[in-house]
Amino acid sequence: MSFLESDSRILDRQVIGAGGLTVDVRRTINMAVNHADGMLFASVVLYPIAAGYGAFGAGARWTTPLFVVAGLAIGVLTVLVSRFVLYSLMGRVFNWRMMQDENGWPAWIIGGPLMLVYFVYPMAIAYLGIYFALRGSILVARALGYQ
Repeated sequence: MSFLESDSRILDRQVIGAGGLTVDVRRTINMAVNHADGMLFASVVLYPIAAGYGAFGAGARWTTPLFVVAGLAIGVLTVLVSRFVLYSLMGRVFNWRMMQDENGWPAWIIGGPLMLVYFVYPMAIAYLGIYFALRGSILVARALGYQ
């Protein structure tokens, strides 16, 4: 299952549930990447760069490509896990009964902080993940005896 395939199924359920639409939405609508996915997907490229930079700076000259591959694996795993956590938490909040009524005051009170979480969480995960990939590669390179 691809990343956007899960979003497509969610969109499919929402559109069909809203108006009884019987068209296969996945084939007719191009799914745009939202803010959370865009931040997380774009950060995957930076994990191996940070891991390679940290390893090279710590003295692991010839084994830097191994750190780059490990950084890519860590980046993909971090994006998958953080995306799952974000959407499972937001899905639970959106399924609360008080959130279903758009005109109710609880939806407005909960919606503001939830929107802040939606914008801050992906950026925080990306920045912290890249930082820990950099620091982790330095620590591993030093533990392996480089420099």
